[in-house]
Amino acid sequence: MSAASTRGLTRDPATFRLGVAWVMMWIALEVHVTDEALTDFLSVYNPTVVALRAKLGFWPMPMFGFREWLTDLVAGILLLAVLSPFAFRNALDQAAVLLRCRGPRNL
Repeated sequence: MSAASTRGLTRDPATFRLGVAWVMMWIALEVHVTDEALTDFLSVYNPTVVALRAKLGFWPMPMFGFREWLTDLVAGILLLAVLSPFAFRNALDQAAVLLRCRGPRNL
């Protein structure tokens, strides 16, 4: 590989583990969302929100239609996927959202 293609990459095992953990996290989330979509999660969620609002008077959870719910979750998962290269490089300062995943050490 040329120097230009490896620029920004690190051989630090801790950084590599962070990258692998990040990818595994958004893949697990993707599988979870797929399961929810296939098993009609909203048919349980929306009536629960309605019942809690009726009983408590105020419940800060939104109700969703299937299309908007799925669109928002897919967009969130795609954002996590797009941030994956930052986890494999020592570029956590460029992707502040990953900083919490790295933890308090090495700050």
